[in-house]
Amino acid sequence: MSYLSDFEYAKLDAHVFPGMIVETQCISDATTGQRKVPQTKIWNVERTLGKGGFGEVRLETHKNEKRAVKRIWATGSTFKVQYERELMALLEFSKPKYKESAVFVGFLGWFQDPESVYLAMEYVPLGDLEDNIATVGGQIGEAQVRQIAVQILEGLKIMH
Repeated sequence: MSYLSDFEYAKLDAHVFPGMIVETQCISDATTGQRKVPQTKIWNVERTLGKGGFGEVRLETHKNEKRAVKRIWATGSTFKVQYERELMALLEFSKPKYKESAVFVGFLGWFQDPESVYLAMEYVPLGDLEDNIATVGGQIGEAQVRQIAVQILEGLKIMH
């Protein structure tokens, strides 16, 4: 399968509005025997989790579901190369053969509007490694350091 078809397969039918995303999925309903029944989810933008040079990551919620969505702004000449590279990596490492290792954040799909590309990912409420170390006073024990190092090295092994 080519990356273009992988891109299209992972693309979500979503429309961006101020403060919310309206996403439509076609789900088969076994109880009624109907195939591809459209279901709409409204994702509310709760807050910004972080910002960087190319965009921001924000928390979105739908009922009891949560996801982190990275918004990459469509500015600059390297924009398309930047988001396509990241999208290819997310597609690759969300394949079933890598899920068992549990070292990568789950990828849920992507969508776009005229100004940005959005990458929807599993929300990890504990945050990143830096945040976790800061919550325990900036110091962690040797056993934890070993455990973290093993997880990082496992991810690098898979990536290479």
